[in-house]
Amino acid sequence: MADLVTGEEAFPSTGLPTPESVLVDTDRRIREAAIDACIPLMDDPQLQHHRTALVPLVQQVLGTSELWQHRERAIHALDAWGEDSSGLEGQRNPFEFCDSDLPPIGTSVWSAGPWSSASDADGPPF
Repeated sequence: MADLVTGEEAFPSTGLPTPESVLVDTDRRIREAAIDACIPLMDDPQLQHHRTALVPLVQQVLGTSELWQHRERAIHALDAWGEDSSGLEGQRNPFEFCDSDLPPIGTSVWSAGPWSSASDADGPPF
């Protein structure tokens, strides 16, 4: 991380957290969000040389995140940068969370909710 812009050079006397401090914050959610936010910035030709400093953080922090979105982001970024993403597990079915509440096939969506009754199961509620 020594290659990253730090402290007073980036934000002189603002009282805001420095880029380096949020990348190593003790709160994992803040670290993950900061690293995730850095990924698209590394596509800028003037910032690409910072990728090598960010790769270990992407692998170790985002690649092991509890959120599948962060793990997927890590895999895609590392692959796009030509880095090793082996060993990182992404979401097997990225739409699993969307599909989990669907009613069984053959039943009406309108009659599946707690608001429905036998009288309104024939049509939509409008």
